[in-house]
Amino acid sequence: MTDTPLAPTPIPLDSAGARDLRRYARAVLQLDVSDFENAGSLRAKIRAAAPDTQAIVPEQDGVLAEHGVLAEDSAPAQGDLAAAPGAADGGDMDGYLRILIPRQEKHGGGDPVPVNCNGRQIIVPRGREWPVKRKFVEILSHAVERQYSVTLNPHTREAEMTSHDVQAYPFQILGPWAGPLPAEMTGSTSGGAR
Repeated sequence: MTDTPLAPTPIPLDSAGARDLRRYARAVLQLDVSDFENAGSLRAKIRAAAPDTQAIVPEQDGVLAEHGVLAEDSAPAQGDLAAAPGAADGGDMDGYLRILIPRQEKHGGGDPVPVNCNGRQIIVPRGREWPVKRKFVEILSHAVERQYSVTLNPHTREAEMTSHDVQAYPFQILGPWAGPLPAEMTGSTSGGAR
């Protein structure tokens, strides 16, 4: 009996992680995406480029399955949570990453961002680098909000409403936190909870 490798199982677009989404966007759709974009932002770009995409095929054995893209063409991104420090051996979810949540031009876009994990809340300030434990970064990467847009169909002259999910709090992973924690992190609800 010969060992035949199993075909990779497609991952639903809404369940795929940033690493697989980034590789798919670059290799299959030829999109120019940043190493620091999170899953919500990548999903939005994939949906804009290929609206019918429901699932992606993950990398298997160094090749992005069915597309013949070598692994070195889609190396893990520095800002990818899966490639961040502690990712080997399951990841140290209590390790700190250095993130930046920029201010946004919308109501509340300058307010600090609350993030909850297992009954614990942290507050992450916007507009400055901040240490946040990996487990909170993972939760932050899944925070999405639905946006609606109305367009006029030029053929029917009727208004059409569409919706799409976008990252609620776009952020960048800048790397591991390599210094002492900020003095503001002494309280139980301050950013980066112990």
